[in-house]
Amino acid sequence: MVRKKFDDQLVAQWIQLHRKGEPYRSIGRTFDVDPRTVKSWIQRAGKEKEMEHWEAVSRQVDAKYLDEHCRMLLQIAAAISDSVHTDPLSVHHELDADVLLNGQIQSAVRKSEELLAQRGLNISSGASEFNTSSGIKDHATERLARRLLAALLEHEPQLKSVIEAWESDWTKFQKARLNLIEVAGNLFKHANVGDSVAEALKIAVVREALENRLINAEPWSSRVDVLDDKNAHLVRYSRRTETRVYTGSKQEIEGVQKVYDNVLSQISHRERISFVKSSYQSLTDRVREAEDYIDRLILIGKPHGKCALCLSREIPLLE
Repeated sequence: MVRKKFDDQLVAQWIQLHRKGEPYRSIGRTFDVDPRTVKSWIQRAGKEKEMEHWEAVSRQVDAKYLDEHCRMLLQIAAAISDSVHTDPLSVHHELDADVLLNGQIQSAVRKSEELLAQRGLNISSGASEFNTSSGIKDHATERLARRLLAALLEHEPQLKSVIEAWESDWTKFQKARLNLIEVAGNLFKHANVGDSVAEALKIAVVREALENRLINAEPWSSRVDVLDDKNAHLVRYSRRTETRVYTGSKQEIEGVQKVYDNVLSQISHRERISFVKSSYQSLTDRVREAEDYIDRLILIGKPHGKCALCLSREIPLLE
């Protein structure tokens, strides 16, 4: 007999009868079929059912993995977004773009701490299993951050170009700002306030000049806060905030206050600040380009293409 004579409904009846205790011979008599054929079809159906079951389980596991994989990649994308939205005016003038980016991505990896722990990797502690004297360290968070970023860029190769362009403009701005800081230091030195005073004031005066020129911050004013009979603070303040830019003798502070205002005026001159301003504008344009790309990626909810960490077959994500 060929299989096409026994449809699924008929075989299902045989299986039900067999589960109720009917022997193969009895089922064969009832349906006028050789008992050996009944046995063969029941056993075959059992194996197929088992295979279907484990295939379904495998698909559920794969779908869960892909869902988690995409969520981790989207967290990396969000970390990139946080990085590019960092205003360089709010951070140290020597902070490199790659250091900022790596820090944000490692923070994103830590958000998957519970998920990674379920897979057997504990990143909650930086302690290594090995004796520290061996020199072997466990940098799991940094390692996974690097791998996940590479995976995301493998999915989205255009994003790599966007990031590289942002890093380049960030570097240009930082260099331009550093150059302006050195100019400010020289202006202070030429005013004969001393090298230590120039070093203490040059960063503060450039930060204030850039905030005024680049983001139209409220202009700051100066005041002298007397500490005692001999010492005082030079304070720069606005309606929202204030900062102590130098501490010294009252006589010294009075002189420094005048020099500070003079250097601020020179540093804020259009020609001195033009290159920093143009590099800041270029960086702002890159941020818009990056945020447009990353926003769409996050809203879509799944990166395009594949990467080395993806499964070898397409599995729909869990709802």
